Amino acid sequence: MKKYKKFEKILFLFFILTNILIISLVYKKEEKNYNKYLISQIEEKKRIFQLKTDLLYSSILDLKNENTFLEYESNPTPYNLLKVFKTLKIKNTFFSKFGYKISFGNSDSNIFITPEETVNKNDFFTTLKFQLNSKDNLQITDDESTMYLLNFPSKLETLQKSLWLITIDKSIFFSDIKTKDIGQWAIEKNNNFYSIMPSLEKLKISNKKNLYIFKDNAFDFNLIFQQKKHNLFPNIFFDILKILILTTAIFICILKIFNFFQNPIIYINQRKNLKDYILGIKSVKDIDSFTEKFENLKFPLRLVLIELFDSDTPELYTDTLPIVKDYLITSLNNSSQYEYVDIDYKSILFIVSEEALIDIDDGFSFLLEHVQKKYNLKLTASVSNEIFYLDTLPKEYIKCKRILNFKFLYSSYFVILESFTNKNNPSFFYSIDIENKLANRLLNGNFLGCKKIIDEIFEDIDSNLDKNKVNDFSLLLCNTLGRVTSQLGEFDINNKIDIHIKETSIPNLKNTFLKFCKEICDLKQVEENSTNIEIKNKIQQYLEDNYSNDFSLEDLSEYLGFSFRYTSLLFKKNMGDNFKNYLNLFRINKSKEIIQNNKNIKIKEVAELVGYNSSNTFIRIFKKYEGISPARFFLENITDN
Repeated sequence: MKKYKKFEKILFLFFILTNILIISLVYKKEEKNYNKYLISQIEEKKRIFQLKTDLLYSSILDLKNENTFLEYESNPTPYNLLKVFKTLKIKNTFFSKFGYKISFGNSDSNIFITPEETVNKNDFFTTLKFQLNSKDNLQITDDESTMYLLNFPSKLETLQKSLWLITIDKSIFFSDIKTKDIGQWAIEKNNNFYSIMPSLEKLKISNKKNLYIFKDNAFDFNLIFQQKKHNLFPNIFFDILKILILTTAIFICILKIFNFFQNPIIYINQRKNLKDYILGIKSVKDIDSFTEKFENLKFPLRLVLIELFDSDTPELYTDTLPIVKDYLITSLNNSSQYEYVDIDYKSILFIVSEEALIDIDDGFSFLLEHVQKKYNLKLTASVSNEIFYLDTLPKEYIKCKRILNFKFLYSSYFVILESFTNKNNPSFFYSIDIENKLANRLLNGNFLGCKKIIDEIFEDIDSNLDKNKVNDFSLLLCNTLGRVTSQLGEFDINNKIDIHIKETSIPNLKNTFLKFCKEICDLKQVEENSTNIEIKNKIQQYLEDNYSNDFSLEDLSEYLGFSFRYTSLLFKKNMGDNFKNYLNLFRINKSKEIIQNNKNIKIKEVAELVGYNSSNTFIRIFKKYEGISPARFFLENITDN
């Protein structure tokens, strides 16, 4: 559970970081696109502005080269002045459509000609805040709606005395380069900034950041563009929203997929935690969580431990018992009052909540009786005392295990209660552990070991036990022998021993029981010896038939019908050596016979006849076992003859 929570946190952190990364990339992309758009707009507006200033400067040059202006320059008479005034008036009618007007004067004259009238130059320039003694080629002043550019004579190439005043209507002249949405334009001269837009706000160029500067080709000033602070998030809001929706959907899908695979693992771990706690392997502090169903059970609880009545019959619990367990779980799983723990191959535990003992007894007795009829499998259950606290669960489980030690004594019952075992135990009872020890000795044919255990069983039994109890005890002993002989079916002992004990006294019962145990051990030894001889003969025959072929222990195991490991053990037990050494020695002896019987045969041919693909391998092995090479043995054999 902790690992799962940790994964959720890591996944959520990854989700956050991924979103931040994706949003950052989207923002960077949008910023790049915006800057690209901005540059294109600036370049386009700059180009338009350049065309306007070129047109403006061309207008001055055209006027400069007109005869009217040239005559006035050379001869500033009133008549020539009038001609200049009329020309300017006509020209400015055209210029005003583009947002500018041109006025003209002479540096030597105090008269200045505007499109409307002739004025006193000094007074006029003073009003416009121009300084006539300035060394700059160009002076600029402006107000809210108008900009004035005064071009001094030194700027013009041929008319050194001409003064040109350009009056610019900002709303018309700069109408094509308005860019309030992306930034502001200005003209810069001697670190003074002049707005090109009609505005009541004073122009402020606070810093050089995001500032674009362009040198004007026609006039001695710089065109300035300052980028407006632009918030890109409104532009990418819907993109971000789409990203969040998509990543959230992916995050949820990943969680669901993880839950789909993780929930069974969590459930298995929770069930394992419950089992480990009941078995005493783990304490509560070492466990994250139990199964949800167990945690919802209400105290008091009872444990019902169900065990295979005869656990010494492996063919039953390997095939039938898993099916029976599933049947029991399915039968009780619909109730919220039951939780189960699969203990081992022969037992399963049910935890019952808030149910009366009599109901548990009746319910499980009916269920186990039905199992016996349906699956031909006898199960026995034990029931614990009431459990009021979680920490007593392991102790009550141990009690259930102890109760089941009496299952053969109470074989007529499907459910054994603790109250049964609290009665005076009969003197003829012996535990399952003792029975298992006896069974192991019998299975190994160890009669001396069996006799020792039988002495231990009869040691504390009252020799004056009444006949009825002696009869019950004899049935208990017969059941034990029956369970042992059922495991020796392959030797057919059941058909050779009639296990039927009918004694009325304990001493006679002991002697009869010892006699049966001796018969089983003797027959086991005979059957085992007979089997060993048969296996040895089979091995020898297989070697005789196949020594000239390339075969392995695995081939031999397939021939005998045993596993590889068991064949290896059988071979060493019956043949006195391991498979490799015995086979090599067998082949070497066969090769010696071939050499002795055929003096013209070659070493290579001998190697092939005894199953070696390489003559070098044959020579090496021959020398290892005989101490001499095959060639030397061949020569010695010829000499002896």
